[in-house]
Amino acid sequence: GLKGQLTTVQAAQTQAAASFTVAPQLPADNVKQADYFNFKVTPGQKRVLVLVVTNNSQRTKTFDITPRVASTNTNGILDYGTNNTNPKLPAQISQLVSPAKTKSIKVLGKHTVKVPYNFTAPAKKFDGVMLGGFTIAEHHATKRAQSTTKKATGVVANVQYVICLLYTSDAADDMQC
Repeated sequence: GLKGQLTTVQAAQTQAAASFTVAPQLPADNVKQADYFNFKVTPGQKRVLVLVVTNNSQRTKTFDITPRVASTNTNGILDYGTNNTNPKLPAQISQLVSPAKTKSIKVLGKHTVKVPYNFTAPAKKFDGVMLGGFTIAEHHATKRAQSTTKKATGVVANVQYVICLLYTSDAADDMQC
């Protein structure tokens, strides 16, 4: 429909203007139509998830990658910006992904790096799906944008990507990120 076409155009424009891009290296058992991590797990299953970060600028940059379990904000919208620590979840981020804290990586100008994360599925089978993601932004981009905003008027671009992580221990689900 029209909405999908508009979304595609906006995403392409954002990527063209961005000084970096990020893509998941999808596992062989990933749901075929998904361009994000989307797979079925068995209890305790281990795998490596790889993010491919490309620095499109000429100079070396540092990027921060933060894994999180998604939550729903007060407006009922899926939120990948804060970590869901609800004790009723099948697992917390520290049990699912290693390293579970923000990781800073340096990427030379006009280079690409692969960033691995060890993933361990929850120890027990669970109903439904779990949603999480990896948030990727230029190191200190938020502070720089805030200080620039005080000095200048206009729009300050602060590009941030989220690579969704959706997994289930049940049969394939129609859920999307």
